[in-house]
Amino acid sequence: MELKELVDGFGAALKIEGLSLDAEGKAAFTADGMWVGIADNAVTRTFSLTGRIGETPPEGRERLDRLFLKTNAMFVSGSGMSVGLDAEDRYVLMSSLEYTYLTTETFAEKIEAFLNELERLCALAKSFPGSTQEVAKAAADSAAEAKMLSEGRFLQV
Repeated sequence: MELKELVDGFGAALKIEGLSLDAEGKAAFTADGMWVGIADNAVTRTFSLTGRIGETPPEGRERLDRLFLKTNAMFVSGSGMSVGLDAEDRYVLMSSLEYTYLTTETFAEKIEAFLNELERLCALAKSFPGSTQEVAKAAADSAAEAKMLSEGRFLQV
């Protein structure tokens, strides 16, 4: 099956309006507030998934980097996912998969597994001491700031 068919079928099944590969073979969607990008590599018949975990923390970055490096060691032997940094210095989860033998159902299962891991890592990054969200919590000393924090306006993942 071609990736375009898989992405179109996935978008239709989950009622994600407009989810389709563009002329460059790329698509993106948001699920539960998490951004996910899909990119086709037609030459190798693989696609990559990229999900934004979050901003690098202003303090304690080295500790979070070490934690994600350890996470990468586990992923290599398991799911094939890895954590890295994008061009804007944000943590991202990445995966590359062959699509030739996937069906719409197995494609959705791969996306779901990716989203589950992305959600776990987003929660970890948000709760990590020194994360943007932790710094925002410490700064929220007025009712207005606390309200903004509860609405998630300090950290967009």
